[in-house]
Amino acid sequence: TTITCQEDEPGVNPLIKVWNLEKQDKHGNPTCVRISRAIPNNKPTPATALCVHDNLNLMAVGFHDGSIVLFRGDVCRERTNKQKVLKDGGVPVTGLAFRTTAKFLYLYVSTTSSVVLFNITVKDKEIKVDTSRTL
Repeated sequence: TTITCQEDEPGVNPLIKVWNLEKQDKHGNPTCVRISRAIPNNKPTPATALCVHDNLNLMAVGFHDGSIVLFRGDVCRERTNKQKVLKDGGVPVTGLAFRTTAKFLYLYVSTTSSVVLFNITVKDKEIKVDTSRTL
């Protein structure tokens, strides 16, 4: 399984597509098994980062306007995942990564000006990790 994010129309409708690499169409291409929209608070903005947890039950999408949306539920099967906007606006998101420890699940978010950490286990609590410095 592979998950991608692309624009349907430039700057309007980012789409998340789930691909089954083992099931091919008649041309030998992977089969798209699910398509869903990724729009934070119904504001069209380009997606700039995508991260899926290893268990395929969490997915985060970062956007150019700084918004971050967390999807909960089986990203490969469920048509409607629970969505939560973790952050609404700010500076562009440049990267996302999940990290699991013995007690907690974290989402690291890098932007053009800082690194922020969300504790997904404890009410999606935001913790500022680092702010970029001018050299």
